[in-house]
Amino acid sequence: MPAIMAAISGRPQTEAGATGTPPRAIPAPATFAAAAQRLDALSDPVRLRILWWLTQGERSVSDLCVRVGMRQQAVTHHLNILKLREIVAYRRQERWNIYHLTDEGREVMAAAAILIR
Repeated sequence: MPAIMAAISGRPQTEAGATGTPPRAIPAPATFAAAAQRLDALSDPVRLRILWWLTQGERSVSDLCVRVGMRQQAVTHHLNILKLREIVAYRRQERWNIYHLTDEGREVMAAAAILIR
C-alpha cells in the first residue's frame, strides 16, 4: 500500500533501512537500465583486458592490438562498444586515436578490480 500511495502522490518510494539507518530512495528504473548497459559492456573478457590495459595508461589501438593479441578490426569493435557506454574516450594524436578511461570507466574498473586479481 505505501508503494501505491507514493506513486499516486508523486513522491519517490523509499525502502526501510537497517536498524539505525535512514530509509533510502529506491533507484529509478532508468538507473537500473544504465547499470545493466555498463555491466553488459564488461561481460566480454576481451573488453575487460582492454580496460585493464587502459588502467595502466593511455594506449593507441595498435598498442592494444599487440597487448591483447587481436586484429585491429576486432579491438576497434570492442573499443566502440566501450565508447558508446562512455567507459572509454579517445583523443587524436596525429593520425592515431589514443584511448583512455573516462571517469565512469575508472569507477567501473575500480569495482571490477575486486574480481580481477
